Amino acid sequence: MVAVAGLLFIGYAWLLERRVDFRWCRRYLTLLPLLSVVIPLLQIPLWPGRMVVLAPLAEVPHAEAVVETAPEAATFGWVEAFGLLYGAGVLLLLGLMAYQVWKISLLERGAEIETWRGIRVVRTSTPIASFSFFGTVYLSASTPEEELLVILRHEESHIRHRHSHERLWMELWRALLWWNPFIWLAFRRLTEVQEFEADHDVLASGERADRYIQIIFKQLFGYSPDIANGLRNSLTKKRFQMMTQKNVSRYTRLRAAATLSLVMALVVAFGSTARATQFEAPSNPMPTPEVAVSEYRGVVTDVAGNPIMGAVVRSGERGVVTNAEGRFDLRVASGSEGEVVMVGYDRLTFQFLDDTELVLKLRKEQPVEQTQPMLSAEKMPSFQGGGLREFQVWVAENMKYPQEAIAKKISGRVLVQFVINEEGAVTEVKVLQSPHALLSSEAIRVVSSSPRWEPGMQKGQKVSVRYVLPLIFNL
Repeated sequence: MVAVAGLLFIGYAWLLERRVDFRWCRRYLTLLPLLSVVIPLLQIPLWPGRMVVLAPLAEVPHAEAVVETAPEAATFGWVEAFGLLYGAGVLLLLGLMAYQVWKISLLERGAEIETWRGIRVVRTSTPIASFSFFGTVYLSASTPEEELLVILRHEESHIRHRHSHERLWMELWRALLWWNPFIWLAFRRLTEVQEFEADHDVLASGERADRYIQIIFKQLFGYSPDIANGLRNSLTKKRFQMMTQKNVSRYTRLRAAATLSLVMALVVAFGSTARATQFEAPSNPMPTPEVAVSEYRGVVTDVAGNPIMGAVVRSGERGVVTNAEGRFDLRVASGSEGEVVMVGYDRLTFQFLDDTELVLKLRKEQPVEQTQPMLSAEKMPSFQGGGLREFQVWVAENMKYPQEAIAKKISGRVLVQFVINEEGAVTEVKVLQSPHALLSSEAIRVVSSSPRWEPGMQKGQKVSVRYVLPLIFNL
């Protein structure tokens, strides 16, 4: 953002300042903060992205990952410190703005309020330099009558061109981007342009330049106000030079076009990015071997030889259901794996090896007699819609590092074993390994306080499942 704002400001100083119409300068300066923020955030995909050619697929073994959860202690680092500093700067500048508005409102207490050409004029007894704030002109009641008309014309120009709106806009940006020096420079240049424009309007109304400069000197050296936003900051060599020279270049349109080109160049340089990575299939993909497909016939029976109707015989995505005689016909690749599934019977797996008729016998499913917790089940227990990973996150959020352990600088890994029983409760919690009893006590406490789980299932029945969970205590 600083680089974009800096280049935009340099472009203003080189192409526009004192060379084009005041309106062009004001519009450019008021857009400068917004452009400095928006351009880096555009991310327009202009540049070509990477081209990645996919390699032929090959079978890879599945890897098992073990996730260890450690409690994250609240830290206060550089990011938090800079965030706090930024927020303090924003609040300070916004507070100063509110303070200035409050001081302006105090000027109306006991002041004479008049109307001149549709403009409110507040003549306060407080010795101030004249200034305008939105639709109101504030000036000292002791202002000489021979100077009053010139001052009102000057402030009328500020009001007619909505200079207060522009200054408020820039004040807000200066508060939000207070760390960017080019925003402050742009704010100062905007104030100068507004004064140049008001001076130009006064002289265009027929006022003599020498008399007008004398009035400005009286205003500047007669008072030392701290809230005026008009003439008080305008006594500079630039301002008087602008009264006696032509401020519009004959190349105004060319300069405006160059300014637009500068903005577009910044969009390309800072607001563009590469397109998304494109993936291309390999030109010579791994050939798919031809597999012979054969017609297989068979019968599914129980151990006694009685045919079973409604059994599902399948291989991959292909499958059929046995008829009333327990028979089936299935076209599959030779050598592929098959299985038979039937409610009330154990699952049977086999292989299609030859064209002979298959006789597949199913055994009655035996009820599960669980004598001890299982290490794995067909359907593992569920914790808050997830599994062990979600439980690890819950443990990390609810674990409290013992203060005594912190004082003694005790840390390390604790292995906790527990069982999720048929009701989903956490039972039989014990520590298998721990560097210290303080950490063991906390690990047992937090695991034992777990909400209920959805119990595991094996062959349609609820079963107990044993888990081992590693907990990391880091200082």
